[in-house]
Amino acid sequence: MQLNQPIPPPYAHGDNPYDFILNGSKKPKKSLIPSGNSRKNRILLVLGGLGVVIVVVMIIFALLSTAGSSNKKNLLALAQSQTEIIRVSTDNGSKLRDTTIQGFAQSVSMVITTNKLQTTKYMGKQKIKVNPKTLALGRSTKTDNALTAADEAGRYDDELLKILEKDLTAYKTQLSSAYKQASSKSEKTLLKELFDQAVLLTKNQPTSS
Repeated sequence: MQLNQPIPPPYAHGDNPYDFILNGSKKPKKSLIPSGNSRKNRILLVLGGLGVVIVVVMIIFALLSTAGSSNKKNLLALAQSQTEIIRVSTDNGSKLRDTTIQGFAQSVSMVITTNKLQTTKYMGKQKIKVNPKTLALGRSTKTDNALTAADEAGRYDDELLKILEKDLTAYKTQLSSAYKQASSKSEKTLLKELFDQAVLLTKNQPTSS
């Protein structure tokens, strides 16, 4: 053996006979996103994008439909409350003895009648159908019974005043809730105007005797 025989150079990349042992277990990683190089993959990418757009549109449509349904219910409930307040404040005939309370009941009747006209007119513009029978569903038998008992006991004035105070407070709460859920500027403007008028009524409410 020649001691001065040159040492062979290291194996060039890919020439190592043991590469298949060292690197044989390593597999190339697959991309999770399909490559756009082929026509098939491009079609899949386009279809996937369209699917996302369709889902988003459906969600927006559902949200708008829910909001419209909620607004319709709120406006109908308001019109029913207005109808009941008008009935109670008007249907007292000659039972009221206190002229101050009588004047207040008349004011309530006139203001809420105007409110109802504004509300139903707006509902008509929104294609929300209303009829007298539906609006009369807000009638309270409990109120009628309380007024009948009060009339027999000689305290009709105080009872009517108490009922109007309760109904106007509930009416203001309805207006505030409907305002928060309103989806258009015109609806918010209407509800704010009705709320301000209801506040003025309660401020001018006389005290019971």
